[in-house]
Amino acid sequence: MTTGDELVVALEELPDNADVGALFHLRLARDTGERVTCALLVREVGAVEALCEVLAVQPSEPPVS
Repeated sequence: MTTGDELVVALEELPDNADVGALFHLRLARDTGERVTCALLVREVGAVEALCEVLAVQPSEPPVS
């Protein structure tokens, strides 16, 4: 997942009363299993899902050893 990607997000994951144009942060898992925090912009809202654009992904940090 990188900046510019589009994600479909369940409405219950969005902040209360979020609508088109809302910005929010969501912690997601990458394909590798790594958890990252993303800044998302709501583009479209449907009955149960919203289409969101990834605006930024928090850089991952290596595990502390």
